[in-house]
Amino acid sequence: MILDREEIGRRIYKIRKENGYTLEEFGQIIGGVTKASAFAWEHGIHLTKEERLEKIADLGGISLSELLFGHPESCFKKKCFDVEHYGTLIDDYEKECAGKWIRQKIYVYEEKMYLETWYNGDRIQFVELW
Repeated sequence: MILDREEIGRRIYKIRKENGYTLEEFGQIIGGVTKASAFAWEHGIHLTKEERLEKIADLGGISLSELLFGHPESCFKKKCFDVEHYGTLIDDYEKECAGKWIRQKIYVYEEKMYLETWYNGDRIQFVELW
């Protein structure tokens, strides 16, 4: 799964602004980095280390998965519940990546195919493939 650095940057920016920090203050709180580094994170130029991303997520009161992948859509849980209980599981793939687990399941339900993605135990995505 490819991370969308610009979307992650928007979430980082929102967390910083909600906490009332300048770029310089934010960089110091997260790990003693310059405001230029914090600016680069917010604009999707590059990502920081996982330990800093975890600090940012904690500061925002969200999980690391939510920081990286966003909040699931409001209809996600209901739709996923229906597919899990009434759909047919046709593939279940799990892989470790940098000490974290990514799991993807593909379901068929009412002549449509759905992809469900989990990251380190958190459900992060549910999309209709066709």
